[in-house]
Amino acid sequence: MQKIFVAVLFFLLVGFTNAFNAIAQDLKTTIAGNKELDSLRKKEQAGKDSVVFTSKYIRYTTKKLTKDSIQTIPLDTTLTGIQNFSPIAQPRRPTVGTGLVGLAATPLLFEPIRTIGFDAGFHSLDLYKFTHDDIKFYRARSPFTSLSYISAGDNVQLLKIIHSQNIKPNWNFGANFNRIGANGFYQHQRGDVLNGTLFTWYQTKNKRYNIWVDAVFNTMKAQENGSLLKDSIIFTQAGNNLITKEAEPVRLNTARQLYRDNSVMIRQSYFVGRIDSTANSTYPKYFAYQQNYTHIYLHQ
Repeated sequence: MQKIFVAVLFFLLVGFTNAFNAIAQDLKTTIAGNKELDSLRKKEQAGKDSVVFTSKYIRYTTKKLTKDSIQTIPLDTTLTGIQNFSPIAQPRRPTVGTGLVGLAATPLLFEPIRTIGFDAGFHSLDLYKFTHDDIKFYRARSPFTSLSYISAGDNVQLLKIIHSQNIKPNWNFGANFNRIGANGFYQHQRGDVLNGTLFTWYQTKNKRYNIWVDAVFNTMKAQENGSLLKDSIIFTQAGNNLITKEAEPVRLNTARQLYRDNSVMIRQSYFVGRIDSTANSTYPKYFAYQQNYTHIYLHQ
């Protein structure tokens, strides 16, 4: 009898131990599964979106910033200076002219000509011309488009469109379009400016070789009326009581300027030496090569 009791007690103890081990194993598996599920949920919720829409990831460089190294600066998305939209009404560059956008104007302060070689001397419309120094080469993670339109009725209208996007992480392409149309207040006083640019920037994966290519197209038309025949009426009180200013006769009815300037620039650079990826990186050797092709047509 005693042997039977010991055997039953032994089998009960073994069964209880196996049951306890099974419960512990199930509990361990459940906790491990919960931890794995929590880690996946945390990774999914805390993960950043691959599509970036903020402008702080869009940077650009210019011809001036690539003379001795590759420097990029972020976009300025503030509204500072938005009221200075006219090319001939800039506070840091005062001009004198007829007062209408698109017509002849010249800087009020002395600005020497910095180009070398023959110069024909026609610079009355240079304030509206796009040059290679005005081109911005972008580095954008997502497509970037800027649209600006300013209207003052039929007298003045300005349109500016910029689009740029990366074809590949190290290759960018973009275009600019600028249009100025001004009918003026009197006869034969229309200004018409059309600017367009195409640009691209390619950089090798090791960041040693860079090539910038841009094409600039300028077409500027400016009519000239030579002032009113009755110019003395402007300085009298009757000058403000005219029925319509467009009906006043002018001295010139056919005089105009037509200026076209098309050019292409290819600029290449290569870095020699160690490239440091830190913020205080320096490049001991820098070689740059630039080639320009320009075609100018002027008709007066």
